[in-house]
Amino acid sequence: RVLFRSEAAGRVRSTLLEKTLRTSLPALNLIAALGGVLTDQQKREAVLLEAALRDEIRGEALLNDSMRKAIKDARQRGVEVLVLDEGGLEGLSDSERELILNRAAASFVNVAEGRLTVRAPRGEDWRITVAAVRPGQAAPDLWLKLS
Repeated sequence: RVLFRSEAAGRVRSTLLEKTLRTSLPALNLIAALGGVLTDQQKREAVLLEAALRDEIRGEALLNDSMRKAIKDARQRGVEVLVLDEGGLEGLSDSERELILNRAAASFVNVAEGRLTVRAPRGEDWRITVAAVRPGQAAPDLWLKLS
């Protein structure tokens, strides 16, 4: 049984590595070809790509197409976004997972500044926490626990 779990983990890592290379290689080649001298737009795109790659590593089960788009859009509005999958979505069917992720993505479409944290904590009564905070504000702009 341990062997199967190890093999599965290895396949997941290989798939993630392949996807990361496929996504980042064009940008890395461009950076190399330009000798690291990028336009402001290219720098912004590189920062967004780096953040998206970090999301894929830290937020694995918290990502679907609507979440990826909502996160990218928030970052383009200047929002700092942190995505943390701590195992809270384990045991959900694919359709249940899609539904809750789409609800989470829709919840922060109007967050315009500050920091947005999306977590899937393990061992709680809810599946996803969405929090949007701004410096200097006593209360969060958005605080949701989605089940």
